[in-house]
Amino acid sequence: MAGASTGTGQVIAVSGEPGIGKSTLAEKAMAEAAAANWTVFSGSGFEGELTPPFWIWTQVLREAVTSPRGKAAIEELTARQRSIISRLTDAIPIVGEHQDEQARAEAPTLFEYQDALSLLLAAISRQEPLLLVLDDLHWADETDLAALEFASQQLRAERTLILGLYRESDLASGSPLAHALGAVARLRGFQNIQVGPMRAGDMSSLIEWHSPAGLSRQRLDELTDRAAGNPLFGRELARDTGAAELPHNVRIAIERRLEALDSGVLNCLSRAALIGGVFSIEELVETFESDEISLKEALQSGEDAGLIHRIGSTESSYGFSHPLIRETLVRRLDSAERSKQHARIAIGLISLYGEDDPAHVSAIARHSRAAIAHIDRDRAIRAATRASHSSMASFAFREAADHLAWALDQPELRHPSLERAEALYGLAVSKFRAERDKQPGWDRLAEAIRLFIELERHDRAVEAASEPVPFGGIDGTVEVIETALAVAVPGTLEKGWLVARLIAALVDAGDFDGAETEFSDAMAIARETRNRSLEARLLAHSGQASYRSNSPASCIERGMQAIEMGLELDEALTVSRILDFCCESLCSMQRTKSARQILDRCRPLAEQTPDPGLLGEIKKSEYFIAFCSGDWTQVDSLLKWAHEYGRYAEWFDWIDAHAGLRLGKRDTDLEERLHPDFSKWELDGFHVAIDIASTWLQIEPDPLYLRLCEQILADAASQPRPSREGGVRRAALRALIALAKDERPADDDVEVLESSPGFNVPRSPVPIARILGMVALLDGNIAKAVEYAESSIEACQKAEFLPALAWSYYDLLRAGNLDRSAIAGEQASEVSGAGIKLCDDLTMPVLANLIRQERNRLRQGSDHSLSARELEVLELLTSGMSNAEIAKQLFISRHTVVRHTTNIYSKIGVTSRTEAAGYAERRGLLGS
Repeated sequence: MAGASTGTGQVIAVSGEPGIGKSTLAEKAMAEAAAANWTVFSGSGFEGELTPPFWIWTQVLREAVTSPRGKAAIEELTARQRSIISRLTDAIPIVGEHQDEQARAEAPTLFEYQDALSLLLAAISRQEPLLLVLDDLHWADETDLAALEFASQQLRAERTLILGLYRESDLASGSPLAHALGAVARLRGFQNIQVGPMRAGDMSSLIEWHSPAGLSRQRLDELTDRAAGNPLFGRELARDTGAAELPHNVRIAIERRLEALDSGVLNCLSRAALIGGVFSIEELVETFESDEISLKEALQSGEDAGLIHRIGSTESSYGFSHPLIRETLVRRLDSAERSKQHARIAIGLISLYGEDDPAHVSAIARHSRAAIAHIDRDRAIRAATRASHSSMASFAFREAADHLAWALDQPELRHPSLERAEALYGLAVSKFRAERDKQPGWDRLAEAIRLFIELERHDRAVEAASEPVPFGGIDGTVEVIETALAVAVPGTLEKGWLVARLIAALVDAGDFDGAETEFSDAMAIARETRNRSLEARLLAHSGQASYRSNSPASCIERGMQAIEMGLELDEALTVSRILDFCCESLCSMQRTKSARQILDRCRPLAEQTPDPGLLGEIKKSEYFIAFCSGDWTQVDSLLKWAHEYGRYAEWFDWIDAHAGLRLGKRDTDLEERLHPDFSKWELDGFHVAIDIASTWLQIEPDPLYLRLCEQILADAASQPRPSREGGVRRAALRALIALAKDERPADDDVEVLESSPGFNVPRSPVPIARILGMVALLDGNIAKAVEYAESSIEACQKAEFLPALAWSYYDLLRAGNLDRSAIAGEQASEVSGAGIKLCDDLTMPVLANLIRQERNRLRQGSDHSLSARELEVLELLTSGMSNAEIAKQLFISRHTVVRHTTNIYSKIGVTSRTEAAGYAERRGLLGS
């Protein structure tokens, strides 16, 4: 609270098992904050399947808009933002007077919801410090958690403290909450508090406080042991200390409490529990045809027993005081009875709210599904379909996927029909939004497209194939899009957009010639239909293809056209697709001034668009410029921005700056600045890891960077079905890691690299020929190493990959030092001169010094006269002996062995035992 009160936003996650005391801690914090004149708002999650999107934040906002500070803060919002707050709170009389009907009618985007929420809370916190208590986050849906991530970032510089409570036992690996906490944990000011069991003395005092007078010490100690540190359990035990058979878990304790209630009250609460975590008297009356007066009396008894509580200021809405109470009540009914009751609930909700009410359509579908044995199956399928549409509109994508997967599994939708095709299409879209692995969604989309074509709904097939999905790592994209293209109407705008999708898929698959062929046809459609948006998108895709096919000049030409048209049309998505590729190409050709001019032109669009993607692309491009210019101060500043921005995906595009810093100067606080949790990083970091491994891992295999590369490789191994491009990248990284450890790469990886059609590793300016040359050096095949190095130099010069070109010069000189007959003296002088000049231009002093060392060794000629002792050491170290074993064999110290080894390496121009062995064998030095 002290940190938050000074304007450093804090986020604290509190976890623990049910009943451990999380809520008590939150209540204490709320009391402390209120006493210090803080503003305090709270919200609590309920089971997501029966609650609307943004439910937790809706509760927070309902408190906010009715508070004095909230009413003042609302005046700082735009009419559009006030309209959004009204949608979430239903507080039209409060804020509706400030908005026009048009602003109210337009459906907001997810970003606008999050932005309006954060702006209102920020405005409130500027009046007084603000405490937000978010309880039961383990039941929060995607919308609540996305808003939590967004608000945590936006309120970092405000006087706010967000206290989030969740059950550790309900936090499954890969759950939405786990992902959200991982994102928030990267922010400064984050803390994670795990509430553990109470100490025995405290638990004993708690039980004694809640127990009747006269409890013996022996009995108190027994109950304390049984409570096992759980306060809720302790209180439940204390309420029934005289039972002959003590309850052994919380549910048993709740059962004993329920047994004390009248059967009518139990019946009422059991029915309410089936409705959901939140219910109303009206719903109970309608679904079970009960007398309202009797229901109110039963609910009052449940409230008196502490089993339920009223929600808000209404007289008719209730919630259960603990989810375990509701679970216990539901379990009192057998499965057959539950199914019948679910049917009654579904019918009652439809009677109350209608079939299409957004707030209840998902609940109707859930109850219909649970009552499938007692309800019309077609009606249940229609309910699930309606619920999926509502869930999609509310960004509850996992819920939508769940409804549609159930519907597709029903016999009525298993045969080919338009309804099945539409359900498959909807399931594919919801999976794209909900899951990181896009392949399952794409497989469903492909099935939907084929079925649309079979049913001769070609328009729907084309529309489905145009669904915007990132293609990385997805199999079968080209084939599916081509299938839809075969039925598209020639010359139409729809076909043009679909061809644009095909080009993107071809680029992703590495078929750049095919992409160029399709580009010409699609551009003809764009110009015939005079659709400049399509033309700009096609130019962006073509620019990416040029970048990927090592044609930076073409990438710049088409990329700048796409950027100009995107700016003219205010299309941030088009600009963001090509901006970093274009700027990186300019930087590789030392045209940093042009790159800066492009960024200056793009900044106004990034400021006015709600999509933060373009800002990220601008920051990445700024980094490329600073890195290529040797502006390490700016590089440091951008790295800090990336860390504070808190997106793991961004880290991969910045981390190679550390490699540049290491090549230019020692980065002493490297360990602190690298986030330690590599396992959460995206596979987009492959190209960065390859860059790192192909540069200085050979020179100084730092354990931290080696761990980074190995972790990325391990993450990749867990991903299914790599594409051809992915297979090449994995083989390249495995080979480089092996070479960094002075080990020969696996034959399978070498074969993959040798058979790769391109000269460079996909999405990374690292020539494959360079990697194969390193393998040849390790094998002692100097002629082959020279051939690969010359091939790499030629390719890098053509593509203007300048850093890779400098490293290829170094490789050629190393090969020449291992076999003086491999390159001529004139060639060596020319290569070393060009390499040193290039390193000076690129601010790569470490590599420049390495090239100078190789040049000096070449100038020394072939006279590497080794002393008799050095020959002895050479023979022993090439036989596999360790330094300690050599010292023992020759009766000298380890220090002397190290000195001899250093002299040997320097004289014969090698850097490892393997190279020394190969050199000695070729020169016939062993046994001399």
